[in-house]
Amino acid sequence: MFAAVLEQGDEVLLPDPGWPNYRMMLPWLGARAVYYPCPSEEGFQPDLDALGALVGPRTKILVVNSPNNPTGAVYPTSTLAAMIELAQRNNLWLLSDECYDQILLDGTWTSPASLAPDDARIATVFTFSKTYAMTGWRLGYLAGSADLIDTATKVLESNSSCVSTISQVAAEAALDGPQDCVGEMVGAYRRRRDLVAGILQDAELLIARPTGAFYIMADVSPAGLPARELAFKLLREREVSVAPGTAFGQVAGQAVRITPGRRFGSASPARTQISRRAFGGWGNSCTGVPNRKLFVYPAPVELGRNRPTPRSVWPDMQLLRPILTMVARSLGPGRLRLVVVKFAQKLDRP
Repeated sequence: MFAAVLEQGDEVLLPDPGWPNYRMMLPWLGARAVYYPCPSEEGFQPDLDALGALVGPRTKILVVNSPNNPTGAVYPTSTLAAMIELAQRNNLWLLSDECYDQILLDGTWTSPASLAPDDARIATVFTFSKTYAMTGWRLGYLAGSADLIDTATKVLESNSSCVSTISQVAAEAALDGPQDCVGEMVGAYRRRRDLVAGILQDAELLIARPTGAFYIMADVSPAGLPARELAFKLLREREVSVAPGTAFGQVAGQAVRITPGRRFGSASPARTQISRRAFGGWGNSCTGVPNRKLFVYPAPVELGRNRPTPRSVWPDMQLLRPILTMVARSLGPGRLRLVVVKFAQKLDRP
């Protein structure tokens, strides 16, 4: 869609925090990113006044991402209506990224296109990666006006021709097959969100409770380290991978993104557990395609190295312990003990 609409020197309004690949697409088009803040103290909701002040003569597209990556924020209808009005008043395209449209953990969700169905300058992008756990198939689609789709199709033809037949058949199976797995996955994400949010809240590290997608932001400012440095420290010393907030902009510069997407429950055979922990794991979706990779997991290591014994209760939530303890160390032994005790209570173990 960017390539179909943007010209040299155009500006695109992007959310901060936001998916970093938006800005990575712009340089080869000669366009520039302008970031509108979604403050953490407001639950990562867009600051509409600040957004309006950023519109300039070269602004071409307003990007909206709800449910949001990386914050899990879902924008209320009133906010979306205000963003549509802003786009219409300034003759902007509104691009709604709805990759997580089916992953709603609480409340309700609205698509901008449903609020202004006759607006030809609203475009919506979707993916099979999230709803159907088909990340590796690299398959998505764009909905918009006939003129926009015609131009986007020509752009696609020039750089990749079309989506592979194999991926198209897999997508057809996902759409035509049973849909029960979608609700089951969302239910699992909700339970994991509740568990992780509770642990972080007890440790006073929870920034905002996510209501969509499958991410949660943790405040790591008490650690006294930049988020990026802390993320690498966790990776090196604890083999736990988190995404630093600085990867998504400036607003979440003192946070890390946790993805509580890993299956937990009764212990599986050790070999399966080690495989999942080392390489992200594969599962079965209702369409028979591999489940998504999971992003809070120990980094790959050489075969034969000793690894933690799988736990029988909440095995993957053990991975939160290094994050909590590393942050709590800077607060002194009393606070560290409080965090660890509350963490153990959450896991129902001594």
